[in-house]
Amino acid sequence: MKCYLTGVELKKENKSLEHILPNALGGQLKSKKVLCSSANLKLSNSIDTEFNKIFEGTYRRLPLDKDRQTNRGIVGVHQTYNEDVVFKDNKCFPRKPIYDATKQTVYAQTEKIGTGYVKHLKKKEKIPKGQEVKICTDLSGDIEFPFKIDNNIFPKGIAKIAAGFATLKGIDRKNLKRVIDLTEEEFRNDIILLPYFPETPQEVFFEKETYKSVHYPLHTIALKGIKKEGILYCYVELFSTFQFIVVLDDKYEGKDIYHTYFYDLLNAQEITYNDYLDSVMDNTTLNNVLKEYKYFEQYNLDYVANIAMNKADSLRLYCIYKFHQLESFVAYITITLKLKEMEKEQ
Repeated sequence: MKCYLTGVELKKENKSLEHILPNALGGQLKSKKVLCSSANLKLSNSIDTEFNKIFEGTYRRLPLDKDRQTNRGIVGVHQTYNEDVVFKDNKCFPRKPIYDATKQTVYAQTEKIGTGYVKHLKKKEKIPKGQEVKICTDLSGDIEFPFKIDNNIFPKGIAKIAAGFATLKGIDRKNLKRVIDLTEEEFRNDIILLPYFPETPQEVFFEKETYKSVHYPLHTIALKGIKKEGILYCYVELFSTFQFIVVLDDKYEGKDIYHTYFYDLLNAQEITYNDYLDSVMDNTTLNNVLKEYKYFEQYNLDYVANIAMNKADSLRLYCIYKFHQLESFVAYITITLKLKEMEKEQ
């Protein structure tokens, strides 16, 4: 087995454990058969760190199983107060205290900070000295967390997942030439990345219903090689929301292959496609139509490419829908966890 980036033979002394799906995002698919230690370190610094930051607003608010747990917070903006807030340990608190005169409440990180702020406001005569003020250390409401795709890092991050999975499944490095510059030993800047768009009514229905699955959200991968069409692609889906097809080789001469992977993030377990499909819809007819997961032929790839180029508004609305679907679910999980914590305290 060779390192897909450098082409060097992987031996005991240069092997390295690579998370094919980033562990920061809750991914648990890992292998010592895809990257040498120097390549792993190089890609961690040049791609992984910035790629993972794109999804901080999502993964830091979900109870994900990770090898190394951190309690670092994520900063968002409270839309009502237009103030920065920090989400940490399933609580939201303002970076600096907020006084809501209507509710006669001060929101602060701690009771001590809140008490000090009340004293400060009374000293400044912004609160009558005799008035009672409630102090709250958890601020709910409409909070927007940053999400911005880096057009340089994002394609490389998706391609890195695809290259790792393809290598794990036995694909030779030479068949990754559309994502890796084999001479320079680095990911290319002209990666062909196609945003997924449902083509059939059945696919549309499935995508609308995925949030109902007991396995939602998932990370999923589908790798397909079509010898007669000379195409090798990998479909990568993160959090059941960010859906992209990356072309690994457009002059593929290998065997016909098809491999999939499904990971249930909140239950921290690998599942099958049938598990996933049955949890979304109880409909034999639809199940028969969607019997293969993201199984595309060349004309399907041409379809999504055409959508990206000529129907940008439709694609944008679909992406917004999927993102809001995820955001609503994350908010639901946050509230559910808070209620459980309150029950324990009673």
